[in-house]
Amino acid sequence: MKMYSRMLIATLVLVLSLTLSQVSGAIWRGKGCGADRKDGDKWYPSGQCAKCYCHEGDVYSCFSCGIIYLHPQMCCYVDYENRSGNYPICCREKYFCHGDPKFNLKKFYDYWKNKTIG
Repeated sequence: MKMYSRMLIATLVLVLSLTLSQVSGAIWRGKGCGADRKDGDKWYPSGQCAKCYCHEGDVYSCFSCGIIYLHPQMCCYVDYENRSGNYPICCREKYFCHGDPKFNLKKFYDYWKNKTIG
């Protein structure tokens, strides 16, 4: 019975977290790796949290963190551990919710102000 209770709680926590937030990654491709790059080279585009690869035929693909969606009623915001690091380190996020010891009301308002449409 004890094992069943733990599994039930773990399942409920997983379902709840998937219901309240959503994460989607981003991949894009293009033509033209650049004059100084060849097949097999990788680089980190300046000003972006992404990693790109050059492939045969001067075609490239890039990977980035994607988008994190939190429901506004969660009273949480996302802050990044090291946004200036290279991919994927720059993607590592922390969630801060109302009641957490390190919750910052200004960061909460700034986060949601930037997410508000219209």
